[in-house]
Amino acid sequence: MKPRTAILLAILLLSIVAFSDTVRRVSPEEATSHLTDRVAPVYPQMAVVANIQGTVVLRITIAESGTVTGVNVVSGHPILIQAAIDAVKKWRYKPFLVENKPVAVQTIVTVPFLPDNAKIKKEVETSDRYFTAMELCQKQLDDHQPELAEATCKRAIALSSELTPNRTTERANAFEQTGHSLYMQSKFAEALEDYQQELRTKKDWGTDNADFAAAQHHVANGLWHTGRMAEARPLYEKSERTYKKAGKNTKSALMKDEYARQLKLVLLDHAAMLRQTGETSNAELLEKEAASIVFAAGVRDK
Repeated sequence: MKPRTAILLAILLLSIVAFSDTVRRVSPEEATSHLTDRVAPVYPQMAVVANIQGTVVLRITIAESGTVTGVNVVSGHPILIQAAIDAVKKWRYKPFLVENKPVAVQTIVTVPFLPDNAKIKKEVETSDRYFTAMELCQKQLDDHQPELAEATCKRAIALSSELTPNRTTERANAFEQTGHSLYMQSKFAEALEDYQQELRTKKDWGTDNADFAAAQHHVANGLWHTGRMAEARPLYEKSERTYKKAGKNTKSALMKDEYARQLKLVLLDHAAMLRQTGETSNAELLEKEAASIVFAAGVRDK
């Protein structure tokens, strides 16, 4: 199955950002320690007949009482998703306390659909550790602590390799964030290696989508900063074309806005590289194109 793409996931998660400001987020491992009643999912008959296995990943909101009150899909096979949601809505947690008062929280949960109970247990435990590491990795990057993030993100890569083979979204994201942690430290050669792994993983999802365009942008930046400008140029150009096509093909204003923002970043990085190589006129054309991009709100980003 083709995984949900990282950019689409980012857009999906925007729908719960408003909650994140007021609802405490806890790691999957902490949430599991509070879990008192885990209802197993009913394996859909269609999935049994088609021999479909896999893992559904959900972001949930747990109320003060310990009941699950909100569910957002992160990834999973379409045939398995509803069964996972139905099961998770029946889960019960020991209340989470802040200053001895119960509070609502959000976390990531994993619902495997595998034939072997031992494999299910291992998949859940590894997935919890993976998402705990990834959330910490992303927080450290957001807090401009790339040195700390490097070790955390690399741990996420190791954990992703222990997940079932279909969990390519998790592997790609781990390589991407590790690349970012190295890039922020100007460790460009090492960052390039992780970005190339990200690109190889995302290639299995298809090469004509915004996720692949993002990976091409990352690799192009790595090539540029390791002195391989001739190799970087076609990747920038392919990334630009794909983002433009994606923007034209989607009917979602939110997606159009996101693709436009990503396109602008690619254009500006491409232009900066061209200026460095003395191609001032070509750089100016790209900068002009970037400046002309109008976002969904109708205001140019400055």
